[in-house]
Amino acid sequence: MPVGLLALGALLGSAVTLVVTGGDSGTTAVTAPTTSPATATNPTTNATTIAEGTAPVTEPVSVAPSLPFDRPSRAVVYLTPSSGAPTKLLAYEVDTGVMHEIDLGVDVGWYVRAVEAGPQVVVDGGQVVSVHDGAAVVVDDGGGRSGFSDAPAGRVAPGPAGTVWVRRFDPDEVEQVDVATGTTLGVPWALPRGSDLFGSMGDGRAVVRAGDGSVYVVEPDGSRTLLTAGAESPVEAGRFAEVRCNELQQCSLFAHVSSGQADELGPAVDDNGQRRAVRFQPDGTLVAVVDSTGVTIVDTATGVQQARIDGQLDVSGFATTGPQVYFLPSKVGIVVATVDGLTLYDLYGTVVGHIGQQGGGAPGPAILGVGSAHVWPTP
Repeated sequence: MPVGLLALGALLGSAVTLVVTGGDSGTTAVTAPTTSPATATNPTTNATTIAEGTAPVTEPVSVAPSLPFDRPSRAVVYLTPSSGAPTKLLAYEVDTGVMHEIDLGVDVGWYVRAVEAGPQVVVDGGQVVSVHDGAAVVVDDGGGRSGFSDAPAGRVAPGPAGTVWVRRFDPDEVEQVDVATGTTLGVPWALPRGSDLFGSMGDGRAVVRAGDGSVYVVEPDGSRTLLTAGAESPVEAGRFAEVRCNELQQCSLFAHVSSGQADELGPAVDDNGQRRAVRFQPDGTLVAVVDSTGVTIVDTATGVQQARIDGQLDVSGFATTGPQVYFLPSKVGIVVATVDGLTLYDLYGTVVGHIGQQGGGAPGPAILGVGSAHVWPTP
């Protein structure tokens, strides 16, 4: 398959050159969903069969160098710096091919993720720092903790109206914070021993995981409502994956995209014995199912396998942050971290660009997150 090449500029902030070739794209459909009756204890289930290793025949289409997806996306990919102390954030502007280097003002220690809260981007690491228009605010200094194991699902989650939830230590609690100022809003919620922040709902309500693996939504009054007995990964805007097993210990992976509905995505473990992982499209019905040999894009609304991307994924960084596969904003495509760099695909598996591996990165995953906030200084 021809690959579009994004040659990374020698200097950060310089334009990246994009070269692409022409061709046609295609799709591969799989078994349509079957639906079981919904009950109070057994929500509607869509079953989707995923054929491992079956890839659609695709070739890149010709696009303008400045718009790899042939239309504006405003997409930004947040990356761990390739060298030096962990004091900066890299932001790759997809539409222009420009890499921005953003000074965080402090040594965050290590990187976990980057999440957006309004116009700000919050870097979750040894310290929690928000940045916007070149200005940085320390939201939490980590409380003297020195290891990622102290917060295995990370310490921040998006909240409502430009805020984030922050997992604090000593005492163990969750607080809502205005990231523009670092100001705490409201009264913190105590976390029982063994509990942790575990994401948030689409409306910004916090989600916590108990010591037994049960996952709860925290209501505005502090009460908690059970969401699931166990989730495979942190809850992203109310979306999560879980594993269900039958009496024969045959386990399947399910995706919760729509409330009250669970979409079956096939076996929980692939043929190589690796547990499948899921990344959700935040503004659509697609999920990316990641296994040991590549990525399958499934439309949960139709039960159709939309694309198959084969290749060796980058498994560096922290496993609890989820797979190194992210859907881009505006429903234009996805970005995948492989062993030799980052590759941009449209939603049908066509390669539109590649950023070569820089090597020697600071501790943390290559991709910290995606979004559309332009947090670098205004010219």
